[in-house]
Amino acid sequence: MEEKIKKILNPQNWYLLVTRNMSLLQKWMLSKGDENFHLYGLNIYRKELDIGYGTHISLFYNKESKNLFYKTILKKIKQDKNYYKKLKTTYFKIGTALIKVVDKIYKDKFISIDKSIKNFSLFCKSYFKLTPGLPITTFIGRIFPLPLEKELKKELKLRNKRDIEKAIALLTFPDESSPMKQEELSLLKIGAKVQQKLKSEKKALDKLIKTKCFRQPLEKHIEEFGSIPVNFVDKPWDKDFFLKQLKKLVKNIDCKQRIRQLQLIYKNNIEERNKLFNKIKSNQTIVDYVNILQVGTFLNEYRKSIFCQANLKIRPFLNKAAKKIGLKNWQEISFLTPDEIVESFKKPNFNEVRKKVNSRKKNFCMLSSSGEIRFCTPEESDFIKKHFSILAPKKRKQIIKKKTIKEFKGEIACSGMIKGRVKIVLIAKDIPKVKKDNILVAKMTTVEFIPAMKLASAFITNEGGITCHAAIVARETNKPCIIGTKIATKVLKDGDLVEVNANKGVVKILNRVRK
Repeated sequence: MEEKIKKILNPQNWYLLVTRNMSLLQKWMLSKGDENFHLYGLNIYRKELDIGYGTHISLFYNKESKNLFYKTILKKIKQDKNYYKKLKTTYFKIGTALIKVVDKIYKDKFISIDKSIKNFSLFCKSYFKLTPGLPITTFIGRIFPLPLEKELKKELKLRNKRDIEKAIALLTFPDESSPMKQEELSLLKIGAKVQQKLKSEKKALDKLIKTKCFRQPLEKHIEEFGSIPVNFVDKPWDKDFFLKQLKKLVKNIDCKQRIRQLQLIYKNNIEERNKLFNKIKSNQTIVDYVNILQVGTFLNEYRKSIFCQANLKIRPFLNKAAKKIGLKNWQEISFLTPDEIVESFKKPNFNEVRKKVNSRKKNFCMLSSSGEIRFCTPEESDFIKKHFSILAPKKRKQIIKKKTIKEFKGEIACSGMIKGRVKIVLIAKDIPKVKKDNILVAKMTTVEFIPAMKLASAFITNEGGITCHAAIVARETNKPCIIGTKIATKVLKDGDLVEVNANKGVVKILNRVRK
């Protein structure tokens, strides 16, 4: 039996892609969405193994299917020069449709079970359609800088790898602002009006913010941007969070001046990008690579924004649904698949549902291929626990002689040079550690890191490509950023003094803290 299992689950044929904080329901829907790759003009499959401990899910990719996946997309993009335009159109169409369905299910009062089942099924189908876009744009950001690098080297006669990385970072700067940038500008505009009012009226800041004049814009801001940090299972930003942020802005900075700074950064980036683009526009191959990377950069953030809104707005519905089938809340019902949820609506079996949820809270393993998903057998699960649960930590905990490392390298996401004290951010709870002018160090950044990223003077990550979250935020805020170091969180500690030279892609350790 073990030989048969090993044939399917040989650890040598799988690699750990990422560990994410998400629910079983969300992971199931992400995998199920693979059946919709045809909507994106692709005939493709992926094989994935998901190992969950509660909402801590490790995603393993089958190496063979990953390579085929990459080759298929690469071939498609090379054959269809307008693929990037079609990809953007498809994203917008599917994303807009999902938000419409989400708004509908958000208003569902769960009076009619049949109607609620219909609404939930419609939500799932809409969600499935957007999920194939995730691996496509992730792939674009990780793979396409390589062929672009080779072409730029020849066209611009650049020999220095760091000069090429800076050129790629500039060329891939998108026209559209990310949701994070839009949120910052929106709150700064409110802050600028508050500061103007404070000059003309002698009112306490707390009282002034609570007046109707500012309450309504703030409520609109919360509605529009509160979902930004949700990702999958994280908390949204609420009124208290935004009030705290607004007070900090009003007390510590000139909001009008900061708006002008951000607008100038954007203007300069666009001008520099266009100037460089004019030098290479005669090379159609480079133009094609730049177009797909620009679109991939924007769509990465667009997709996250849509998913965050959807994952937040489904929660009230799931809370009501959970109570109907004997569970506490949306967190608990999210340990069931969509089919199991629908079946529980029709024929509630409280004991069976509770048993499934309690078991999956401890551990679950799922195998998926092209939208076909199944839970692993007990024998497969035992094999996985024995081999894969050991494999993943080994990959993360490589032995590194920290004291011997005085500097390390990564890829340039945004140029610049700065010194500062390190703060390691591995999980959301670490975010408050970051103070003004600290150097934020993470495996990779996600939307919930934004409050810390606003304070930090530079970013360093283990992972990521030129279209990753850290790279996008860095370019929009003009902060030095080095990505893909692989070892940053392993060799640095909180309090270490470092020099981030994002002109050369080098991090120098100037002084280590003693612990």
